[in-house]
Amino acid sequence: MEDTIASRIKTLSAEVGSLNRLGKLCEIGESTLRAWLGGTIPKADAIGKVADTVGVNLDWLVLGKGPMRHADAGEWQGAGMIDGYPEITPQLIMEAVEAVDTLLGEQGKVVPPGKIHLLVQAACEDYVDAKRANNAPDNIIDFRPLRRNIKLAV
Repeated sequence: MEDTIASRIKTLSAEVGSLNRLGKLCEIGESTLRAWLGGTIPKADAIGKVADTVGVNLDWLVLGKGPMRHADAGEWQGAGMIDGYPEITPQLIMEAVEAVDTLLGEQGKVVPPGKIHLLVQAACEDYVDAKRANNAPDNIIDFRPLRRNIKLAV
């Protein structure tokens, strides 16, 4: 199975019994979950709600990085999931998801589901690189490199 947000949503729906049940548990419409399975990028607050409700790591759900659940990693704290980028936190990932979704919506572009997590990861890495170079304000994803990456992904 391909390693995408959609495949991880399928895993969670199987775990709770059905996509309908997952939707009810998370208070998210089944049609919304089906759209995610079809490649629509989840809103940051909605994907965060799924992670919180079913008890999985946001990093795992969005990026496929790290253990599925915190208990699977002992003292794992969610940061440092990407080699060389210990500053990447679940909050930064949520902001990157929101930025990717915003730009794709503005541009009317559709990215293959298998590439969405790569855009999110690249946005996080670009932010950290700019922050390290003292060129990034707090908690703001720069859309310029993200626009370039979207062009490459489409």
